[in-house]
Amino acid sequence: WNDQSYLNLYTADVAKDSTLQNVQIADSEANSRFHEGTVAYDFENKEIFFTRNYYFKGKKKEGEDGRLNLAIYYGHYENGELDKLEEFPFNNEEYSVGHPALTKDGKTMYFTSNMPGGSGGTDIYMTSRTGSGWSDPVNLGPEVNTPGEEMFPYVDNQGILHFASDGHPGLGGLDLFYLDASNENAVKNFGYPVNSSFDDFGIVTFDDGRFGYFSSNRPGGVGDDDIYQFVTSKASVIRVAGLVVD
Repeated sequence: WNDQSYLNLYTADVAKDSTLQNVQIADSEANSRFHEGTVAYDFENKEIFFTRNYYFKGKKKEGEDGRLNLAIYYGHYENGELDKLEEFPFNNEEYSVGHPALTKDGKTMYFTSNMPGGSGGTDIYMTSRTGSGWSDPVNLGPEVNTPGEEMFPYVDNQGILHFASDGHPGLGGLDLFYLDASNENAVKNFGYPVNSSFDDFGIVTFDDGRFGYFSSNRPGGVGDDDIYQFVTSKASVIRVAGLVVD
């Protein structure tokens, strides 16, 4: 509808200088003629989870309003090859379920949905692996979810949840936030220059969070949404108390 191409999944190698090299389109089993995006990988079970428009086995699953909502699919993924796909149990034609994010042990998943009963817009939910599948989704509540849009969750190796939102105070558009484990999981804004007055989202981190990548549609890129790299400082943070007079 906006004259842009559909999104496909690609792979790339992370070089020593943190640049992305050897970019290739992903296994043909993963890509369809609609949108694919936002991947999570379970290293324990060698499973890949990703978002796609609700299109499975050559058939569209449209809601009553004619929308082709988002759904999560998964399959065994090893050595660049994807086995047959399965549907995530919470997919539904009438609303979107997408943006999967897994904890390091693969036992907990966070995802985005606009299912009924949320705070408004899209909310972030959590589910855990059980002996027979996945537990019922739990909304993360008003500390994380707002009447706006919360989406693109990501969990780093320390178990810290990151996400994008336009409902928490920010610089404009979607901003990137994280839960501060040292302060009762308070929601913290990443701040400038990672965040801008445009949409900033889709973060992933490496090396204990010292560098990573995120997406943004800020000016100066080569397309609509571009991937950016960031490196954090190793300097210590010192808390100072006092009276500000000017």
